[in-house]
Amino acid sequence: MALLVESPKHQLTCRRVKDSLAKLYNTIQTWNSLSSSSFDALNKLANVIIEEECLLATGTSISSVGETRIRLHGKIIEKREELYVQLQQLLTAMGSVVSRIGDILIGMRASVELLVNLDEQDTPLFNTLPITSISEGVEDVYQCYSEEHYLRRRILNDIYKEKDRDTRTVYLSCWLHEPCISEDMKMKLSSLLTDSGLKD
Repeated sequence: MALLVESPKHQLTCRRVKDSLAKLYNTIQTWNSLSSSSFDALNKLANVIIEEECLLATGTSISSVGETRIRLHGKIIEKREELYVQLQQLLTAMGSVVSRIGDILIGMRASVELLVNLDEQDTPLFNTLPITSISEGVEDVYQCYSEEHYLRRRILNDIYKEKDRDTRTVYLSCWLHEPCISEDMKMKLSSLLTDSGLKD
């Protein structure tokens, strides 16, 4: 049985792809941390909105019941605005995460191009997956996180104005469960990390 001798370009590409997959993993961990923080902030925002509704529902008008209630309502509005700004900042950071995943994808496409030129695009890069499969997997990751980021921007815009509690609860649930980030995509990511030796 003949040993496969890998070219220096192939070895360099393997190293670059492995580094890119490590960056992808770390980038997704950053997303997860931001996602947790943003859910906490969104939950607080929903509770502040409920608090404001309860305050407004207890009387006919804010101005008719005194200065204390007006001050309380002002504090609620201030807290709501503060949480909204905090969520916008977290979503901006999450957008940066999606951009980093996009940059990783661009690097992966360059690696595919190099191996296509070497006529090695179907050769397994690590254990079993060829570079084309790895690149497609990263593209799937990028697509899912990009869609999830878009959904969260819509949710933040809508929950801020939404009057129905049940609808706000659905928004919170969507934020928590990340419907655009499928289990299938998580399995693909896991197999990419396992195949490259980054995960057992």
